[in-house]
Amino acid sequence: MTRKPSTREPIDDALDLDVLTQPMDDVEAELEARGIDPQRLAAWAGAVARQRLAEKRLAWQSRAHARWQRALDLQPSVDRTSLPNDRDALMAIVQRMRSSIGAPAELAFRKRAPETADIEELKQLIEELALLEALPDDDA
Repeated sequence: MTRKPSTREPIDDALDLDVLTQPMDDVEAELEARGIDPQRLAAWAGAVARQRLAEKRLAWQSRAHARWQRALDLQPSVDRTSLPNDRDALMAIVQRMRSSIGAPAELAFRKRAPETADIEELKQLIEELALLEALPDDDA
C-alpha cells in the first residue's frame, strides 16, 4: 500500500525538478519512494492537461461573447432613420468608422465586403460598427 502525503506541497518542494531530465524508470522510482503512485499521477496530470487545453480553446469564445455583451449593454444609439439613403454616403460612414476602430473592425467584418452590400446591409453594418466603437479601448 502506498503512503498518502499528508499535505500538498508545491511540486518544486516535493520533487527535485532535475528529476524531469532523468530516465522514466528513475522518475517512477523517485515518485514511489515519496509515496506517490506514478500511474495515478500520470492519469491525474493527463486529466488536468486535457481540461486546461479545453478551457484554453474555449476561452477566446467566452471573451468575445462577454465583450459583445458589454457592447450591447452600452446601447450606442444609431438611429437608422437619421442615416442617409445614399449608398455612397453610407460607404463613407462605414469607411470612416472602420478606420477609426481599426483592427477589431477588420477582424469582425473580414468576411463581409461593404462594397457588395445594399443600403439596408450598410445600415446594419454601421450599427454593428457603432457597437464596436462604443467599447472602451481596454476591451479592444
